[in-house]
Amino acid sequence: MKAHLLYFDRDLDRSESLCFGHENLDADLEMGSIIKTMAQGDELIEKVCSHLIFQPLEDINAIIYRQDILRDTLDHPEAVRKLFCICKETASQRRMPKFSESEDSIEGMFKLSVMQLELYEGKLEQLRRLSDESIAGFHSRGFRNLFAMLCSELSDQFLCDVEDVLAQLGRQETIMVRASFGTYLQGVSYRLCLPNGKLPESTIASTAEDVEKRRERAIRDVTDSLVQAVGHLDAFFAMLKLELAFYVGCINLRDTLKSFGLPCCLPTVQNCEITTRSWSGLYDVSLSLAKSSIVAGNDMRSENCRVVIITGANQGGKSTFLRSIGQAQLMAQCGMLTGAKEFSCPVRKGIFTHFKKKEDFEMKSGKLDEELARMNEILDHLSPMSLVLFNESFASTNEHEGSIIIGGITKALEEDKIEVFSVTHLCSFAISFKDDNDVLFLRAERLESGRRTFRIIKGEPLPTAYGEDLYRRIFSEP
Repeated sequence: MKAHLLYFDRDLDRSESLCFGHENLDADLEMGSIIKTMAQGDELIEKVCSHLIFQPLEDINAIIYRQDILRDTLDHPEAVRKLFCICKETASQRRMPKFSESEDSIEGMFKLSVMQLELYEGKLEQLRRLSDESIAGFHSRGFRNLFAMLCSELSDQFLCDVEDVLAQLGRQETIMVRASFGTYLQGVSYRLCLPNGKLPESTIASTAEDVEKRRERAIRDVTDSLVQAVGHLDAFFAMLKLELAFYVGCINLRDTLKSFGLPCCLPTVQNCEITTRSWSGLYDVSLSLAKSSIVAGNDMRSENCRVVIITGANQGGKSTFLRSIGQAQLMAQCGMLTGAKEFSCPVRKGIFTHFKKKEDFEMKSGKLDEELARMNEILDHLSPMSLVLFNESFASTNEHEGSIIIGGITKALEEDKIEVFSVTHLCSFAISFKDDNDVLFLRAERLESGRRTFRIIKGEPLPTAYGEDLYRRIFSEP
């Protein structure tokens, strides 16, 4: 039995490597607080969500498949939580030792298998009952296939037969076998004898050691089948628990954002060739979680633009906006909700961040060297239709040199059909793109009074970041 709630053609593979630069994505986009909110203290949910978030999907059909399942999940959160709880209870109640730790004899493995199957039999019955109750309300391909499989495989007759067989096997104080005489009066055709079966009429005088060998020979095939059945059920419940953990995490995130009065939506994903994206009420989810309140959202539509350059006043919300774009893109390609009223984006063949880093006093080379080395690593993994987010990159050198470096890199990326969002104070760099019709200029809004609204609006770059506003605010306050 296969759940296939994350991928339509395969199970979750936790040994699969994460995307390149996932450490930078985690730190730069502050994904840690989002993942912890999804986990709500559950270690398994945290591990699964950490794994999946940094494995963004690049197949639009795979994203939509997961979105449909998430839509069902959010419409029926209690049913999904019940499924997850059944799987967790199964793992917590399964306290018998593994076969390698059990008695060495075949008889010991036989008894242990029966005990484990008795536990699973009850849990399978709960899954079947929940499937019967839920299947009519679920519409996604993933959940309907799962429920249909459970209803088909776990029929009433099958569950009754399993219960009957396990009851008979479990009631035996001793294991009885039957055998026939061979040509030379040796024992042949050893078979397990259930309590309601007839005992053989003939007996064979044997030593205790010989009896043990004959008994093990009789139950070996049955034990192999039982062990195999337990292995299949172990794998099924373990995989179902992992896959449901992601969706329970999405429920937790949705409920938390909703409690703060924050909007969230299932984004619209488009083919990677598209160069149009739009958003309404887009906000930084990690900042909102930290403040436990509503933060400023942004509305925008960009058409046929591969480069977006964001300038404007210091402490005006530029970096916050850039994080919100990166978070939304990453979450959208994981099939998750995004922090916005509406969000539409093309699928990208890789998501990369190049953010200004804090001063590292153990740095063996200069800060510019470190930025260039990090950029070189990103370039080795870039491909057309990727997305790169720059935040104050190459501002560690002077205005002229920094503008030449970031300008040259941005132009090359644009020519290679790589989408770029760049927050910068390098005025020469920004102005050098003013005649490029494929570039969208955004600016942090500043009122005439100097107050920041923390909204990002369309606007061409200005030769000032209004640092004097901050100076007056700090040094003029009593």
